[in-house]
Amino acid sequence: MHGHPVIIASPFFRECLSLLVLVMLVVPDSTAQRFEPKIVFESNRNGNWDIYAMNADGNNLVQLTDDPADDRDPAGSTDGQKIAFTSMRHGPSDLYVMDSDGSNVVRLTNSNFLELNPSWSPDGTKTAFASYRVHNWEIYTIDTDGNNLTRLTENKRLDGGPSWSPDGKKIAFYSDPDGRSVSWHIFVMDANGDGTRNLTGNTDLTKCFSPSWSPNGSRIAFYVWHNKVSDIYSMTADGKRLAKLTNGEGNSRSPSYSPDGTKIAFSSDREGNRNIKLMETDGRGVVQLTKTRAGVENRDPSWLPVPFAVTPIGRLSTLWGEVKRK
Repeated sequence: MHGHPVIIASPFFRECLSLLVLVMLVVPDSTAQRFEPKIVFESNRNGNWDIYAMNADGNNLVQLTDDPADDRDPAGSTDGQKIAFTSMRHGPSDLYVMDSDGSNVVRLTNSNFLELNPSWSPDGTKTAFASYRVHNWEIYTIDTDGNNLTRLTENKRLDGGPSWSPDGKKIAFYSDPDGRSVSWHIFVMDANGDGTRNLTGNTDLTKCFSPSWSPNGSRIAFYVWHNKVSDIYSMTADGKRLAKLTNGEGNSRSPSYSPDGTKIAFSSDREGNRNIKLMETDGRGVVQLTKTRAGVENRDPSWLPVPFAVTPIGRLSTLWGEVKRK
């Protein structure tokens, strides 16, 4: 009995009790539903290419950019706070970054050549992208403040579609090994450009594009062009255990793994115009998320994870850290 008054009087105990009350007040039963990750994508539904975001079930569509120039190639940062994209606002396509709500647009590159396919490093400090600035498509990285432009590939072949591995050590990309645009394969290299390996060179697939890493780094999804139809495949990160995920009905492209690794978003023109769809990682359970009129295209989905810093759960993590420090 002598211990109880002391515990209740403890400032640490009082702060913990206050935190418990706060949990009950700010975290409703629907937390998981309310803070689900978003899918960002490009669409010309308003007569111009802009960036949009929606829930993973296709609801709550929001237009993020509204500029007379084309805004395309969205890529969500791993913390859910930023979106990289390309835009022709100042001439040729340059690389830009904005907040996840479309505000605070910052231009990262300023060249006279096309920049495409941005991909965030896991720590959010760099963006990899493809550029034609040396009159050949090569892979580059740049800090997210626009500094430290670094060229990673330097060869006669065309390199594009970089995708950073979840551990930050590798970058997957597509390239034509002979430099003649006859065959295209998925390659992987170290994040500094060393150690390039062809992952699909020993398969019968000859036109492979747009690699996307699974969140745990164990598999890479990509699409394959064959007999005038494109399908989505996946393989282990070493190029083995190849699996075909779509069945050749329409063109399926641009796969993107969900943050929890259970789904793949992609674009498909099975119904005519191109729309964003969602499927399980084995190709089952396909759901169409966008439904637009004929002639409208919805492309290049990318996931925007929950930004922990602005959710009650994230705030609780911060508060608990403050309590422990006291």
